[in-house]
Parts: sequence; structure tokens; C-alpha cells
Amino acid sequence: MPWFKRFGLHLAAALGALGVFVGAAAVGANQYRAGPAAPPPVVRPQRTPAAAAGVPPSQRERSLVGVVRSASTDEIVVDSLAGREWHVHPSAGALLRLNGRGTPLESYAPGDRVVVIGVAQARDSFAAHAITGRRPAS
Repeated sequence: MPWFKRFGLHLAAALGALGVFVGAAAVGANQYRAGPAAPPPVVRPQRTPAAAAGVPPSQRERSLVGVVRSASTDEIVVDSLAGREWHVHPSAGALLRLNGRGTPLESYAPGDRVVVIGVAQARDSFAAHAITGRRPAS
């Protein structure tokens, strides 16, 4: 008869665990039964147009997309998608990345595709805050 006592204890433990599981599932399901919660309010910052902020159009930040024609230690020459040639000079502390990694300016090579963010200076000069490039797979 000792096996019957052990069997009874195991059965009671299994039923107790089942009861706890069913109770937890009921509480968890009840939490999701409530109607959908209201989404948090969206707070949008007020943007002041550059013209209203007193920034002249020639000093507004813009982007340049193109292909590197040549590179040196102080500038890269980029042919834009519009067919215009730009001499890009990075400003102090500019972010320079090639294939997702930080790189010096002279690491760019002809044929690299770049996206430059900065300010157009003169007819063909561009002061860059960030240059991100992608080298085509060889």
C-alpha cells in the first residue's frame, strides 16, 4: 500500500500545479480582455523653417548624392547624380564612414557611392558634416 500513498501525493501535486496553471492563465487572459488602451499622445516638436530662423538659403544644410571621382587627404571630388562636379571638404569633426566603418578621407576611392550632408559653399564647393560611402563589391 505504500505505492498508493505515493501515487496519491503525486496526483495531488499534479492537480495543484494544474490549478495554479489554470488560474495564472485565466488572470493573464483577463488582462488582455480589456479593451484596447488608448495610444500615448504623439508630441511633435515645433519646427521653425530655416527662412524664419534667419538662416540665408546659401547656408541651409542639404545633401549631395554621387560617385567619387578622386580623393585626397583634404577633399574628395564627387560627381553628383545631376552630373555636376563638387569639391567636398569635411569640416572639423565630420563623420566619415565607408561600408559602415569609420575611415579617413583618403580611403575613399573612385567609384565609391557617397551621400554627403553639409552646406554648399560656392559654385562647386561643399562643406561636409558627414560623408557616408559604399564601395561596390569587387
